[in-house]
Formats: sequence, C-alpha cells, structure tokens
Amino acid sequence: MSADTPQRILDYLGDHPRATAQEISLALHMTKANVGYHLKALLQQGQVEARPAAQASRRGRPQLIYRLSTRTDVDALQTLACALLRLAFPIGDPARHHAQLLALARQMLPPLALQTGLPGRLNRAVVVMQQLRYRLHWEARQDGPHLIVEFSPFDGALPGQDVLDGLDAALLETLLGRPLKSVSPASRREYILLDQIPPCD
Repeated sequence: MSADTPQRILDYLGDHPRATAQEISLALHMTKANVGYHLKALLQQGQVEARPAAQASRRGRPQLIYRLSTRTDVDALQTLACALLRLAFPIGDPARHHAQLLALARQMLPPLALQTGLPGRLNRAVVVMQQLRYRLHWEARQDGPHLIVEFSPFDGALPGQDVLDGLDAALLETLLGRPLKSVSPASRREYILLDQIPPCD
C-alpha cells in the first residue's frame, strides 16, 4: 500500500531539500493543483517551509521553493521534557522533590552578589524572577514581607505534569537564602519567610 499524498510529498522533500510545486507534481505524477493543496496544509501544520525563488525579470507571483521545516517539533520537545522531569522528580517523595527543585533553581539562576539587608535581597529577587518572565512583587506586612507571585511562565508549560509545582518557591528560597511558607489565597501564590535574613558580614 502506497503512502498517502502528504507523506509522499514529505518523503520527496526529504530527498530533494529544495523543490517547487511543479517539480514535486512531475516527480510524483500528480496534478500541480493536488500538490498545491497538500503543500498548503503542510505549511499550516509547520511541517514544510516556503520561500520565494530568485526571479530573473519574470512578472507575476514569484514561484515558491519548498523544504522540510527546520523548526523543532514542539510536541516532541514536550514529550522529552515530561519524560526527563519524571526521571528527575520521583512521585511520592516530597522531601526529595523539594530538594530536586532547589537543585534545578540553582542551575537556572545566574551567579548572584549578596545584598546587604532584607530589602536589598527582596528587591534583587524580584528583578531576577522578572528576568525569568515571572510577574511578582513583595509587600511589607505586620508578620514580615509577603512575596506575591502573579504569574509563572511555567504554569501549564507541560500539560498533565505538576512536577514543577513549587519551582517559584524554590527559586525564591535560593535567591533569599531562607525557606518560605506558603500563605496562598485561592487566586494567587503568596509566601512569607520562615525566619528573618541576617545581614551579611
């Protein structure tokens, strides 16, 4: 049984990295309209790319050159990332899970110069987290500073995976050098320091 038309086109482009719709239709013994229909669908799916061919004083619409997409398949990357996370974060061991998150946080963060005093560290933590695309701020409260996470770039990044829950806390603990306690209302994530940060020597 022969491969379906889109797969035949992909196979041809695998062997002939730069081809026009006319060349594909001649090689596969199909009408140019049929090839054009399937190329349009493959373009929309991100499986092929097209760019105008160099034209030598020819009028009208430029001819397109097709090739297999050079973009990484997002679904394949998500599958790989989920598998790696399952290996790194075993289920059912909260203490080890938190330790792994702290190790991941240390890998994600740039080398940091220690700030003197609590406000300096809190401000620096907010700046670094914003560089990681978080949206957060801190507020002075009677029971100590509250760190409020309004948005995490990793929420929902890997559907069905909750192994990254707690990464924002691990990043903040690493930046501040002290453990945090969650005091989150339902609508957002909010943390307080378990103890005060002593000034640096």
